[in-house]
Formats: sequence, structure tokens, C-alpha cells
Amino acid sequence: MSYFKMKIVFICSTNGSVIKKALSTDLLSGYDIEFVSDRHCGIIDFAESNNFNYRVLEAQSGRLFSSLLAELYPDSDGVLFVSFYTRLLSKVFLQIHPGKVINFHPSILPACPGMDGFGDTMKSGARFFGSTVHFIDDGMDTGAPILQAAYPRDPNVCVTKHRHRVFLQQVISLLQVIDWFSNSDVICGNAVNIQNTSFEPSEFSPNISLEYMAMYQEWLSE
Repeated sequence: MSYFKMKIVFICSTNGSVIKKALSTDLLSGYDIEFVSDRHCGIIDFAESNNFNYRVLEAQSGRLFSSLLAELYPDSDGVLFVSFYTRLLSKVFLQIHPGKVINFHPSILPACPGMDGFGDTMKSGARFFGSTVHFIDDGMDTGAPILQAAYPRDPNVCVTKHRHRVFLQQVISLLQVIDWFSNSDVICGNAVNIQNTSFEPSEFSPNISLEYMAMYQEWLSE
């Protein structure tokens, strides 16, 4: 699937459930994976116990953490930064890694940005649930989208099942987007273009690969 294996730096501040599920598939086993956080948290404990490289750059603000990240990672050649970080990253880090820092958000942006994308979608009465993978800029979930997923909200399905489905969307999106970057399929210009994909009616746009779609559907049936 991937023509070369890049380095993936997970920028985290939580338990990292999406990352853990993705890693459990072994589809990321060939990548050079590193974790970095501004605090000791669940994903750092996971990294330590599973022999992944990790760093804790203690910082009380996103701005300070961004400065420390910029010092630690001055070059982004062959690196993709994947953020599950709950504070805003600032330009001091973002400007030296254009097109290399992405975020995963549990709503169909631009609707319901912020800390509780799924909860805000639920409260809004929206007719669709979904998720977004997007580039990070210096705004609150305002960067250009790379991949989005959406499905109709069935009022007869409990909130827990809806939340779990959005979680699974994010996991399969993580695997697919890493694959796209590894294959140099993500082209950044005036708009984001994904090469070698399609836009047929589907839960995911652009369409994810048949392999990933089959995996996602298997998870939904469990």
C-alpha cells in the first residue's frame, strides 16, 4: 500500500484511544513512530509500556509547547505530525511545517469546532454525525479539510453507539490519511487535492480504499 515509510509524530495530551486502535491493526508497524506531549497522560504511559519513543515537554500553554516543539523538530522532511492535542498550536511551530501538521476532529467541520465536537453535534440536533481530518492552522479547527465522514443520525440508535461509530470513523481515517501522505497523494495548493482516489457517494469523502472500507464495516458489525 505505501511506497515509503515516513516518521509519524503523534502530538497528544489525552488517552489516545484512536491511536491505540489504529496501532492494534499492525498497519502502522513499518513506520517510525514517536509520541510527544506537554504532560504525563494516558498515551505517554502507553508509549512507555509498548516501547515507543516518546518525549514529555512540560508546558502550561499551547504557545510554550509550540515553541518547544519547534526546537525539537526544526525539520519536517519525511515527517507527518498527527495531533490529538487539546490546546491550540501556534505559528511558531506550524509555520516551519506547512502541510505536515494534521488534526482529527469528531464533527463535520466547520460545524461544531472546539473541545466537544461530538457533544455539540448531539446538542445541535444535526441530522448527521461525522468526523473531519484537517490541516492545522492558527485558528480553532479552521484548517483545510483532507477527509470527512458523515452518516445520518438515527434517533432510534443510542448516543453510545453513535459516539463509537464516530470513533471508528476517526480510526480508519487515521490509517487512510497516513497511507495517502506516505504515498505522496496529498497535494497542497489553493485547495487540498487527494490523488488516486474517487468521490462516489459514500460515508467518506474522498472515498477511502476498498480495504479500509471493508475493515471499517467489519468493525461496525462487531
